[in-house]
Amino acid sequence: TQPLALANAVYLVIESIDNLEVLMPQILLIAHKHRASTVRPEHYPIVGKYLLVAIDEFLGGMGDPSILNAWAAAYKIITDVFIDIEKKLYAELGDKQEQGFLPFKITKKETIASGPVVAFTFERTDEGKLPGYHTGQYLTLRIKKKGCLHIRHYSLIQPFDGKTYRIAIKQENDHEPKGIVSSALINEYRVGDIVPLSLPAGTFGLVKDAKHHLFIAGGIGITVLSAMIQDLHKQDKSDLVTLIHCVIREDQAVFADEMREILSENQYYLLIQRKHLLPSINQLSFSDSFHC
Repeated sequence: TQPLALANAVYLVIESIDNLEVLMPQILLIAHKHRASTVRPEHYPIVGKYLLVAIDEFLGGMGDPSILNAWAAAYKIITDVFIDIEKKLYAELGDKQEQGFLPFKITKKETIASGPVVAFTFERTDEGKLPGYHTGQYLTLRIKKKGCLHIRHYSLIQPFDGKTYRIAIKQENDHEPKGIVSSALINEYRVGDIVPLSLPAGTFGLVKDAKHHLFIAGGIGITVLSAMIQDLHKQDKSDLVTLIHCVIREDQAVFADEMREILSENQYYLLIQRKHLLPSINQLSFSDSFHC
């Protein structure tokens, strides 16, 4: 998926090369992923070199030098934008040690739904400060498997408590190949094990001053939204929430008990696959904040 994502991103930026401001939300989203994955300025020329090789190859090795030079110039404009933004994101973390992957210990591991879905709680093992985050952000994990490093992003599933980070992972068993990182973490990692993490990142978050928040989730997609709902509950704003959660089976409804404690029956709609939508859902109408 990475080559397709890169090609789409480059194409989108080229379309708006004269007005990159319109793409700033997407640019920020990618820049946060880059920072979380520890992409550095020196990596961009490598990607650019082989991007031009790929374009020339696609053109049958007959690429007009003026065309390739134009793509090189456009790529330089794009990378300058990303490098500038990412430099600021790294600076927000403090000294260079904080900007990379740091050792975190698994202090709690529990199955919270069928799938299985497993929640992991992490504590920092060095003397560094544990930075806060806003609900909607994610952690980035890195593990080594068969000689290769694998990086994945997982949503934080609770408001910041000042002590720990917590995520939930669904083991990808329903397709081939099975999830490399999810399977390894769930099957091989235990309480006390050390996992390299980079500090929270991400642009997704609650809409401030919204009159109402409508959350729509499918399956494991509830993780990031549950943290936002808990956040609103802590702010005494849970009455401004409606949640629609769609799952294949009821035992796969992650955080169902927690959501029922926070939300009333007419705020929380759990939809099971192949069952009809409740009539009352068809009457829902909101003019403000939507989170999917």
